[in-house]
Amino acid sequence: MFVRMRILLVMLPCLIVSACSGSTTPPSPESVAGVYVQAGYEFYRWEEGPALMIWHDGIQLSDCTSRTNEQILVMDCHALSEDDYRFDWSLETKDGKTVDFFLNEQEFDLADGDLFVITTSGGDMNLRQLQRNISKVQANTEQVIEFGLAEPAVQKLYQVTSGIQDCISSSEQSGKSQGKADAEAARQALIAFFSHLHAGEYEQVEAYYGGSYTIMQDHNPDIDPDDRAALLHNACTINGAQCLEIRRATLTGAGSPTEFQFAAEFTNDDGSRFNLGPCCGEEMRTGEYQTEFIFTVGMECTGRYKVYDMPIYLP
Repeated sequence: MFVRMRILLVMLPCLIVSACSGSTTPPSPESVAGVYVQAGYEFYRWEEGPALMIWHDGIQLSDCTSRTNEQILVMDCHALSEDDYRFDWSLETKDGKTVDFFLNEQEFDLADGDLFVITTSGGDMNLRQLQRNISKVQANTEQVIEFGLAEPAVQKLYQVTSGIQDCISSSEQSGKSQGKADAEAARQALIAFFSHLHAGEYEQVEAYYGGSYTIMQDHNPDIDPDDRAALLHNACTINGAQCLEIRRATLTGAGSPTEFQFAAEFTNDDGSRFNLGPCCGEEMRTGEYQTEFIFTVGMECTGRYKVYDMPIYLP
């Protein structure tokens, strides 16, 4: 309310002094991102401006952060392919009506095409910028995937190697009977994830973590968002993440043919079992201590297992 009143008070001077006109915040786009088979996708759409779609093979990692710099909305993103090839892109806009797009620091005019298809086979990036009418595509997973399935340039990303295709077919056919070996491999990945965290081996942790770093980035705005090891270090040593050794991990179910849920218990440094009581001064009642915590571990088609959940945080 205070801000609104202030705007009313300065409205008349702003009709005369044009310098007042720079007070609006650039609009953020509607967006959606994900992975279909072995292809990653990002889609951005501004209500009064352009739309932009990216399909790529950078499925090991894909992440974006946004910031406002001198009344310009800047979205910085990057992706990492399975063979560790990294590529970066960014979008900048002042008003949501015109958008500047950069890929690996090279600027591309969206008038020349609003669809970008990126492949990184052989360690070299191959880019195709295509003119397509994506103005009617909505920012939801179903429509973006539907568009990709109908686009020949994107379809090539689905033509996976025989090893990955066998993995996909096996996962689809096996269902919940995927087997004890797979579940045990997922459990071992969960144990290794927390073991490396507890030991401070943050570089090794990245190979076992497939979840979001957004909360860690929010807690540590002064750290480079791409410095995952530093973010994990601060999470465990400063921000309240409980990076403890696993005491026991019990399989509770399978969320999909390639995902497993485990109920994990943890050990404090003094050897006692970790427990979590009510938050923030709430009154303790009998039986309110929590000792088991659910974590999801997923198997990628490369055979890797990754933990999708962050460690427990204490306020």
